[in-house]
Amino acid sequence: MRIKRVEPNRTLALSRVNFLLERVFSVAATLVGLQTFSNALTQFGEHALDPFWFWLNFGLLAGSHLSIIYLVWFHGEGRLGFVALTLSTVFSIITWSFQIGDGSLRVGEQPWIWWTVGIGGIGAVGGFGVFLSGFFLVTLPAMWFLLQVSDIGIPVDPLLALQDSSFSFLFSSVLAGFVWVLRYESSKVDEANHNASIAAIDLARADAILRERDRVDALVHDSVLTTLLVASKANDETAQKDAQHLAETAIQKLVTANTLLNTDQSISISSLFS
Repeated sequence: MRIKRVEPNRTLALSRVNFLLERVFSVAATLVGLQTFSNALTQFGEHALDPFWFWLNFGLLAGSHLSIIYLVWFHGEGRLGFVALTLSTVFSIITWSFQIGDGSLRVGEQPWIWWTVGIGGIGAVGGFGVFLSGFFLVTLPAMWFLLQVSDIGIPVDPLLALQDSSFSFLFSSVLAGFVWVLRYESSKVDEANHNASIAAIDLARADAILRERDRVDALVHDSVLTTLLVASKANDETAQKDAQHLAETAIQKLVTANTLLNTDQSISISSLFS
């Protein structure tokens, strides 16, 4: 039986960590989303927000949250939902001026999209790689700062706007840092387990080859060489018959050994190590 190279799973711990993080984030995003949509409906009823742009943004954000719940809990991988949440957050900040139109909010009142800025930045960590997620972690608070100090809605003091943006940045970046550290450590665990598994597999492979070599050597030494030795000293009819019998026995052992080999046989990992 030919022993094939076995590659152990190199992402077992990382996949498990990602699975748990996605479920935790989906719960947190749902809670934040409920607060966001409650504030959105309140502002829509109290202010003359443009219906088209309001419901467009409301629908995109709500759809993103619903897709995260579905993909994480029923599909097993919610990356597309996280991407949708981040991009819909960016879109809501850009189009806020169309929602508010010529109206204005009360002094100290935040636009309802404020509650999605932080969670949108964290969503980028789950939806993009390190560089793109870092880009959105910085870009979203910066966009929010520019929105607040502009003349859209009601201008906010730059210092207060900077505080809000800094809070959003720290909130999302600190959580993103925890996620990156967990992923990095789980990758190190996977790499260590992979190396240990490869070493154990190589050892088992070498042991199996040595056992097979010993078996073949024993067969050749005990049967074939013995037969040749007896045949070389067969000087009479009785000795020749004994040599012929030994030769038939050796040939039978060789045929039997070849028949017992099954190159298509499958074995389990436990039986391989055994």
